[in-house]
Amino acid sequence: MNFKEIINKYLKEGKNKGLNNLILIFLIGLVLVITASFFSSSSGNAKSQDVIGKSVLENTKNSNASVRSYEEDMQNKLKNILSKMDGVGRVDVMVTCESGEEAVPALNNNESSGTTEESSNGNKNVTTQETTTSSVVTSTDPEGSVKPFIVKTYNPKVCAVFIVAEGAENSLTQLRITKAVMDLTNVTDGKVNVLPMKK
Repeated sequence: MNFKEIINKYLKEGKNKGLNNLILIFLIGLVLVITASFFSSSSGNAKSQDVIGKSVLENTKNSNASVRSYEEDMQNKLKNILSKMDGVGRVDVMVTCESGEEAVPALNNNESSGTTEESSNGNKNVTTQETTTSSVVTSTDPEGSVKPFIVKTYNPKVCAVFIVAEGAENSLTQLRITKAVMDLTNVTDGKVNVLPMKK
């Protein structure tokens, strides 16, 4: 018997018409609730994915500008501090970075697990299924735009530093400059080049 036949059977029976109507209304309400929850969860997930997509697009557009800005800031800071060192005169600095600034969004992780036991012919099979779903935590600013909640931001990674300095012809001064740059930028000595400035 299918669902339609069951409904027709209850409606045709004259007994307890009020109870039949109540059951019918309950079933219709149940179907509506299930349908609404299905559409609201899929639209919420789509909204979350849309926010992530827009955020990635904005980060990509701003990535080159932020890398250049970070490089210029590092160059100015290094130039300023190195020119104050003993034995160093004028300094020119060039810094290059591998990638842009990286923002890490907050994630809402939902974990669920289930165990199923099956036995056949004296053998017992136990199946464990674990499911993890993640969604990005978002916040709404006063203008009404939805943005991901950023937990941590990583600066661009410095990959090389090139320095031309007065006084770098002295090997001790050159070593001090190299050591200072390595400590300040976390770059290995093979990625730091220090050359004397022409006179």
